[in-house]
Amino acid sequence: MKTWRPHVVSANTRWSARTTRGGHSRIPSCQCAMADRNKQERRILPSKPMKPCSHTGCPALVASGTSVCPKHATVRHRWDADRRGSSGERGYTHQWHQYTIMYLRNHPLCAVGDHPHAAELVDHIIPLRQGGSMWDEENHQPLCRVHHAHKTAEDLRRRGVAS
Repeated sequence: MKTWRPHVVSANTRWSARTTRGGHSRIPSCQCAMADRNKQERRILPSKPMKPCSHTGCPALVASGTSVCPKHATVRHRWDADRRGSSGERGYTHQWHQYTIMYLRNHPLCAVGDHPHAAELVDHIIPLRQGGSMWDEENHQPLCRVHHAHKTAEDLRRRGVAS
């Protein structure tokens, strides 16, 4: 005669309505037990560790993929906007947007680099804050986003501004 052996299951195991020859009715359903075990294992698996907010002196922890806590994200954005002014305040109006479309139509390739690729932005060769002209076509060059980012970072580095 076979003896009945209970399955090792969690406290949340659902029991099946099946019975054995001996009349035992509390046999766990293997599928339910496995589903519960899988749920518990999923809860135990760690996610990426939290990291500190990059704002100086803030002890808050933030999820991986973000750099600052929600409190300092708005502070940083507000600080940048106050310092720089809006795009309209800096002269980038609808008229500039229309000019950019026309300029890129006439100059479709990036001015920097060995191999030709599409330009996406009109760059001021001499930055406006250094006395460059907003509307002088001689002060404009077509650049892709990558080369524009490199040029802007280089200009900021020369001025001594942290990027």
